Formats: sequence, C-alpha cells, structure tokens
Amino acid sequence: MNKLSFAILISVAPLLVIYGMYAGTYKVFPYNELKHLKKMVESQRVEWDLTSEVNVSDRFKIVNTSSFNDEDDTVYHLKSDNKSPLIVSLHTWSGNYLQPDPIASEIIDKGWNYIRPNFQGANYHPDACLSEKVIKDIDTAISWAIDNGSVDEDKIIVIGASGGGYTALGYQSNSKHKIRHTFAWVPITDLNDWYWQSLNRGNNYAADVLGCAGGSFDEEVLRERSPINMSPKRNSMISIYAGINDGYIGSVPISHSIIYFNKFSKAEDRISNSEIINLITKAAVTTKKSLEGRIVFTDKKSSNLRLVIFDGGHEMLEKAAIKEIESILK
Repeated sequence: MNKLSFAILISVAPLLVIYGMYAGTYKVFPYNELKHLKKMVESQRVEWDLTSEVNVSDRFKIVNTSSFNDEDDTVYHLKSDNKSPLIVSLHTWSGNYLQPDPIASEIIDKGWNYIRPNFQGANYHPDACLSEKVIKDIDTAISWAIDNGSVDEDKIIVIGASGGGYTALGYQSNSKHKIRHTFAWVPITDLNDWYWQSLNRGNNYAADVLGCAGGSFDEEVLRERSPINMSPKRNSMISIYAGINDGYIGSVPISHSIIYFNKFSKAEDRISNSEIINLITKAAVTTKKSLEGRIVFTDKKSSNLRLVIFDGGHEMLEKAAIKEIESILK
C-alpha cells in the first residue's frame, strides 16, 4: 500500500469501524483455501453483476477475435459507411460477452460502432483479472473492429461498470490503442483491499479474488492485478463515477474510487481527509450539480482525471452514461 493510501486509512479507521462499513480496513486471519470461501454466504445479486446469458438480437452479430480460443467471443455492431466512434463496452466481474448490456441499443441508435469482448470471461481464475491475456483480448477485439468497420480511431471510448470499471481502468494503463476516454462506473481499484472488505463482510467475491491469484492469498499477485498500481496514460481521459451508498448497499466501497483519484491527481486537487470522512460516512454536503436527476456530492478534476460521486449505489446511470459519452464526442 502506498503512503498516501496508508495515511488516509489510518485517519479514517475509527469512523469506518464505528459505522461498520469497511471491515476491510482491519484484517483478520485469512482463509488460505478457496473451498472455505465458497461455503460462505453468497452476496445479494446486484443489477450490475448479473451473469445470465441472453440471445443476441438481430441488431448484433458475434465473431471470434481472441488469440487464445477458437470460439466466438465478441458481440458487435459495426458501421460500414462514415467513420464513427467505437464504444468498447466491458462486461462485469462475474459476467461475459453475452451478459445483458443496458446501454448497447442506445449506442447503436446514436450511430456509433459497438463491441463487447469477452476478455477471459468471469474474474475468478488467473487468466482473467487484468492478466496479459485480458489486455490482449481487448486489444485484438479493437483491432478487429478497426479492420472490419468504419471506425474513427481518434474516438475510441472504453466503458464499464463494477468489474467492467475495474477492467476499464487497468486496460487504459496497458492498451496498445489510443483510447480517447475511459469511463469507469463503481470500479474496483485494489484487489488486496477488496479481498479483505469482501471476506470480512461475508461476501463471496473474496473467493473470486483468491481465484485470480491461483486459489490462495498472494498479496503481490493481487497488487500486480490492481489498477491502483498501474499508472494511467496521461494522453487519455478517465472519468470515474461512484454511488455514495456503495459499500453500504453495494459490493465496492467508494474508497476504491477516491484513493485511485487521489493517487494519480495533482496534490492541490486531491480530496482532503475531512472530505473523505464526510463522503464515506454520508455526511457530505451536496453540490448544485446533478447526474440523471441524482444529486452530486463531488465532481473533481485533475489533469486527465475526473471523479464524480453521486446519490446512488453500485450502479451505472445508463442515460447519464450515454450523455457523458456524447458530450466528449462533440
């Protein structure tokens, strides 16, 4: 853990314990075997990590773009006429490329290109979880779209929610392509922290995190798979959105978004310790801004980073997501 993260956690630890929200800020003896965690009570299924597969409508097609298997693994809709933006919509932590995507149809209606790559499926094994294979899967899917569609290569957008936000941030740091803007909604940024947070709250995602490291707790492996330890490219914009209730009624505490922003922002733009305490205890003063009719508590910018904390939970605001993409493409 970097010095800034440690200082923040030390300063807010008493309040976190009182509120019973972030059990991951103090650690208990780990379960080292995956089978123990699999027996724990499953967390409540949330909208942004649904795993149900659906038949792809006739508006979409499926193709194989992966270098690692021979099966179809990318849902797509490409334009063949005027060059248009490419929206790369990433599936969530437990999902795959056939997972329902609430923003897909709207993307097509806007006249944009669309792909939804698989990138090694659900995140519970070493080949997933921002591995080199994950990065290559997304790279090759984008390359395929450029070669087979009418893509404006200056307008490639990557977006994801929850585990998709996690992958979006990690991919931004490692992509071979020029990414215009990355939108990460309610992302996980530190797998070590999320393991302890999930474990101590009886959340089955802890077992998945162990799976990322091969089945046992390995702090170094999880560090390498965490966006918080991947320096973002400065020639590409990143917007992070977090619902202030996430961590209370959702699976990813907003500390993930805040600490990521603070680590990679300029010193004068960072969120202060007092502001952090107010945000994580829901004592924050509202701004005059709103997002899809929701109150905004924080809207901070620093160089190529932006952090928005809104009145919500573990979710992507679909209309707002499309509007935010549209605004940067003008």
